[in-house]
Amino acid sequence: MKTIEISNQTYGALWQKAHEADQTEEDILRRLLGLSGDSTVAAPPAHISVRPRETLGGFYDHRFEVQFPEGMQIYRTYKGAEYSARASGGKWHLQGFNQPFDSLNELNVAIGAKTENAWVSWYFNDNGTRKLINTMRNPTLIIKRRI
Repeated sequence: MKTIEISNQTYGALWQKAHEADQTEEDILRRLLGLSGDSTVAAPPAHISVRPRETLGGFYDHRFEVQFPEGMQIYRTYKGAEYSARASGGKWHLQGFNQPFDSLNELNVAIGAKTENAWVSWYFNDNGTRKLINTMRNPTLIIKRRI
């Protein structure tokens, strides 16, 4: 069996999808994924690249397929204060904070920012040029909302 880390929010949402017969997280996920039979762990299909979080270094955003290299710094200004964070060991480390963060949105919450798109709030230095981290995202994975 493999161990995965998920946020409390995701864990709660998972259990909201539980049926009466579901006894474990494994039961819920297997039902949602349409898996049946033995829960013996099989090797992933050849087209799926699985790398343990510990070997990635830096920070990897699975949703948008962005690898932030080990030690990469990002920064932003919020309400007149400057903030910077470093990607390391699969987490974000916000300068002046003792705990690591699992996502860009968690960085925003830590500094007191309200609901906003963190991808257009944080910057990185690219050979002396300030660039939004948004430029690193796979554009085909960005869902645009219409109101």
